[in-house]
Amino acid sequence: QMLCAHLGLPDREALLRALGVDLRNLVDAAPFVGEPPPPMPDGTPVSYFGIPDSKGTYSSTVYNPPLAHAETVADVEAHRWPDPDDFDFTKLRATCEGLSEYALCGGAWSPLLCTAMHLTGMEEFFLLMAMKPKVAEAILNHLSDFFYEYSRRYFEATRGVLDIFFMGDDFGIQTGPMMSLTMFRRFMVPHLKRLYGLAKEYD
Repeated sequence: QMLCAHLGLPDREALLRALGVDLRNLVDAAPFVGEPPPPMPDGTPVSYFGIPDSKGTYSSTVYNPPLAHAETVADVEAHRWPDPDDFDFTKLRATCEGLSEYALCGGAWSPLLCTAMHLTGMEEFFLLMAMKPKVAEAILNHLSDFFYEYSRRYFEATRGVLDIFFMGDDFGIQTGPMMSLTMFRRFMVPHLKRLYGLAKEYD
């Protein structure tokens, strides 16, 4: 916004054009059209994952992670998980075609670890990985299933006009990785292979 004001430009797209940016980020561009979860009693909005979010420059989990007390796989199964049917993919192709002069990134952002930590709390998710791995795996399986199907529908809608599958997550901190390589290979690699494999199927 400050750059737009400084350069006298009306919006982000005008700014990107003025700066000669040759890429457009359309990640998570299929809008949510389902029934939104009710807000917290104090009015704090809740994401479609059921996570209370503060809405600022960055949204962040503020309190009451919905799976903070999950002890069993049944607790995970009982959570209200988002459904790809609650997203509208119908306008994506036209959007991509309208930006065909640029390299286009799309698909589901797919932050597996970050979303898992937002659902349980950061410390709690690492405890689940170490002490109740089946519960941690159940959470990651639900997330992976959702991100996979969202991206599959996205790629189907934009077949031939989308260039790049972009996903992002946090696996490290200032002092190194958040988990051992053994844990990373067990809990994360199968899902990463699955999501990247889907993108490769759509070229």
